[in-house]
Amino acid sequence: TPHADKHIAWLSTYEQAFKAIQQRQIVTHCDFMAHNVIACHGKLSLIDWELAGLYNPETELALALISCSGAATKNFNPEIVTNMLNAYLETGASIEIDPYHALWAAVGKAWFNWIAFNLKRTLDTSLSQTERDACTNNALAALSGLDTIVSRIPALIEQISNTTSRTSRQ
Repeated sequence: TPHADKHIAWLSTYEQAFKAIQQRQIVTHCDFMAHNVIACHGKLSLIDWELAGLYNPETELALALISCSGAATKNFNPEIVTNMLNAYLETGASIEIDPYHALWAAVGKAWFNWIAFNLKRTLDTSLSQTERDACTNNALAALSGLDTIVSRIPALIEQISNTTSRTSRQ
């Protein structure tokens, strides 16, 4: 089917991106999504550290940009991408790998893995039918979000490139 061919091509792109990011890894949260950031007493904190480990920092940044800006939703806010990038670069951090690879690795890590996790659970007979149905719905929602994100990757790459080039000229 056309959708299966598209998803197989995306998976191949993710695998290539994942290989490209392996050269540079640091200890990181590995799940920097908006729902894992909480505000408490005027400070932001990250929660849900069970996935922490060695990972590429640009890919972690890409995941944060996608998640916090709503890039997987109809409520996408490109200004958040610019603001987050500026804040990241103001710390002295740099973007050392191709944003294309960082974005695809982030998409693969978060969305492909979430889809696979939920599809596997749909086959788990120890779960109730209601739980298996919820997993099916989660997988379908993630596929829908995946279509949205992939359509925005070129614009995100351009935005990252423009922001980093402006910052480097200052």
